[in-house]
Amino acid sequence: MIVKYKVSDFAKDLNLSAKKVLDELNAMGSTGKKNSSTLEENELNYLLEKFSKDNSVANLDEFLNSAKAAKEEPKPTEKKAEKKAEKKPTPKEMGIKPSNKSKKKIKTRYIVLGIVAVLVLALGIYLYSALKDEGAIYGERCEGLVTVQKSVLDDTVNEAKSKHSSIASMNIETACKQFKVDIEFTNGTSVKTAEQISKDVVKILDSKGGQSAYEGSDYTELLNKHNGVKQYEVNLYLTGGNDTDFPMYGTKQAGKDDIAFTLASVKDQETTNKAKATEQ
Repeated sequence: MIVKYKVSDFAKDLNLSAKKVLDELNAMGSTGKKNSSTLEENELNYLLEKFSKDNSVANLDEFLNSAKAAKEEPKPTEKKAEKKAEKKPTPKEMGIKPSNKSKKKIKTRYIVLGIVAVLVLALGIYLYSALKDEGAIYGERCEGLVTVQKSVLDDTVNEAKSKHSSIASMNIETACKQFKVDIEFTNGTSVKTAEQISKDVVKILDSKGGQSAYEGSDYTELLNKHNGVKQYEVNLYLTGGNDTDFPMYGTKQAGKDDIAFTLASVKDQETTNKAKATEQ
């Protein structure tokens, strides 16, 4: 049988020092051996015979089997103690109660935010309603107006001038919900004549717009409402004629048939200033 067995392993299995084993090997003539040297079978038999009296090993096979059994004997496994996670006590278990003051502060904060939100919404609704029809010319105020082509304005000017010789010059422009009508009359035209001609110009403009009749009004939807949306108003600026009464200002609001005139000679300067501001 071929056996490979190291000096150090042999000494360990027989509880001997490696030096003592090497000394015996030198004594039998096996010199030059080291701890890691492999023992020959005859060397093993010699060493076993030498040390059998103290270690009670009968032969080589018995020694090898006992050494193998010792090596293969499983070591008892040690169970590691599992550390249980420490459970932190809850605020309730610690006797800590939530502060009523903090709850009250949070509740008050939400109430204030709710009030502010309602006020902002109310202000927005108010501004929208106020500016929808009478506000500044921007945003949604001009939405929903019927389209008026420039040809309508030109046709109105041509017909009015051909119909009334007292008109020296005339111009019509649109600005969002306004028709701005500038009429210059010939010298000697009276205030009454200027008012009558201006009213006729507004009727011509309304008829040229091509809109449907508006119930209860002498004018069409162009100067009233279309699909529920207020349409155009007419602002007249009249010059020439009798110098003491001119310039004159006339206004026809959407939804109203009357045309209000203001003379330059009137005592109500505030009304005149408003009319001039509209013209600018």
